[in-house]
Amino acid sequence: MILVTTKRPRQQKGAVVEYSFNLGVENSISRPQLASMDDYLDAYEEAGFSSKYFAGNGEISRWRELLAAYRKGERPDGIYPNGIYKDEDGAVYYLKEGDVYGNALEAGVLSNHNLSVSGASGDVRYRLSGNCLSENGPMAGDKDAFSRKSVNAFVSADLNSWSTVEANMIYTAQSSSSIMSVFRDVYSMRMMNWYPEGMMPGELVGEKEDVIIDTPLNGCLYQPAALSTTDTPRIALRSIFKPAAGWSITAEYTFQQQNTAYSAYTGTFKVADAQLGACTLPAAGTDKYEKNSARTLYNAFNLFSNYDFSLGEHHFSSVLGFNQVPLPALATITTDATCWR
Repeated sequence: MILVTTKRPRQQKGAVVEYSFNLGVENSISRPQLASMDDYLDAYEEAGFSSKYFAGNGEISRWRELLAAYRKGERPDGIYPNGIYKDEDGAVYYLKEGDVYGNALEAGVLSNHNLSVSGASGDVRYRLSGNCLSENGPMAGDKDAFSRKSVNAFVSADLNSWSTVEANMIYTAQSSSSIMSVFRDVYSMRMMNWYPEGMMPGELVGEKEDVIIDTPLNGCLYQPAALSTTDTPRIALRSIFKPAAGWSITAEYTFQQQNTAYSAYTGTFKVADAQLGACTLPAAGTDKYEKNSARTLYNAFNLFSNYDFSLGEHHFSSVLGFNQVPLPALATITTDATCWR
């Protein structure tokens, strides 16, 4: 937000320093309530599927038996900390219920700092302000983040009784990062409450080492982030002349340049799902690096005159202006680079 005022101090004013700080915490307001494992198994059988479950090749009846014991605190030998259990016949069961979406969320923190210095001395008025905002969103980890820094400098000087010059310089730089969907869309809403977190034991998926399970939480922790940046310098100059009573002439010039950039790399990940399938994503040779940038230039010149006068009880005001936006005043230069390995 930019605040412009035409008020001027009536006398010399010393420097005034102001500082403010805001801190906020953000959480998700609501999220879907997942069905219990009992409801899930009931629905699976009611739908007419066989008693043999596709994920883990186990029996529904045996799953219910193990689940009842697990809820009582009875842990069969060989069960993994994340509730995955391989039975004596080799069938795999998932016994630990949880909030697979809530696991991927945490309290986000937002902070905002504002500092300004203003004052006046004789015919000169000035103001310098800065702002720094940072936000770490509510997804687990620090990859859904936003930051902005800005500096604003304003100075106005009366050269004599009929002319004033002003300059306003603003610079803003902001960056944001977002979690890429390489092996799991972290906002996906189609997972069960028993979906295991953490790592899948390598022996269960034919791997020598444990493998990342494709849950939203692991998506937040392991998937890379795409980075976007924008910086914008802006300069506005103004001259005001008052050659006669009620008559003013104003000349303005504005220059602005906006630079944007984006970069992202998918990386490669060995992941597993609850159906005991393991694969590398993206597929071999399709991992991608993307980078692009753009620069937008804008400049404009304004010249206008105001004349106010009165005839008896009647008051008149007139405005005559000229605006020029030189071509190419709005020019965008873009460079793109996308590479597949």
